[in-house]
Amino acid sequence: MRARNLVVRVVLGVLPCALAAPACRDERPTQLADGAPARASPVVLEGVSHKAIATGLEVVPLARVSPRSALAGCLGRLSIDAPVTTIVVRTGALGRSVTVGTVSHRALYACDGRPAQGSGRAHWCGTAYGRLEHGRLLDPRLDLSACTDSGGRPLAFAWVEPRDDARYVAVRQPGYTEVYPVRGRIPVRIATTAGVDLEGSRASFEISEHDARGRLLRAYELEASVAG
Repeated sequence: MRARNLVVRVVLGVLPCALAAPACRDERPTQLADGAPARASPVVLEGVSHKAIATGLEVVPLARVSPRSALAGCLGRLSIDAPVTTIVVRTGALGRSVTVGTVSHRALYACDGRPAQGSGRAHWCGTAYGRLEHGRLLDPRLDLSACTDSGGRPLAFAWVEPRDDARYVAVRQPGYTEVYPVRGRIPVRIATTAGVDLEGSRASFEISEHDARGRLLRAYELEASVAG
């Protein structure tokens, strides 16, 4: 899948559904997309009083990638034109993503997907490419290809660049919140089924960022759409 240009609007402020709106409550998932148990957030997040679960994070050296693994299958889908320096695998309740950084620090690559039915092995349903300028992404590279969750709902992926002092990124889902740990300055690849508009080729993400103690740093809505 070729990368597509995006138009992005970020609205700062307090989000009623992201920050403890009773009408948004529902049951939180009991497991992540790889079958691992869905555990509670490692810290209490200010402003997030409904159910919050921790997403999985793994940093994998290139030398440890097995040739027949799902991760190798991801790398085989990407047209990477520079040596790889970082591979970050994230697993949420809805799906999995792989973010690949390069030695040149000029680009990011991603695979997006969810486990195939009856297996913990990831089924990659989309890819993304993001160009970096001065270490910053030009846009979050929304992926709205053929990805769906286990219930068949459209699944959107995008990168978020949190504040330098942020240690957790919280993403509001229907009835619960997914908490993503921040890894250095690598953008966080997030996913959602809420706010996805396939006809309009856009998606919105309700996000809050928190420091190491869970203190709220900022809350905003990230709106991403495919340009053209």
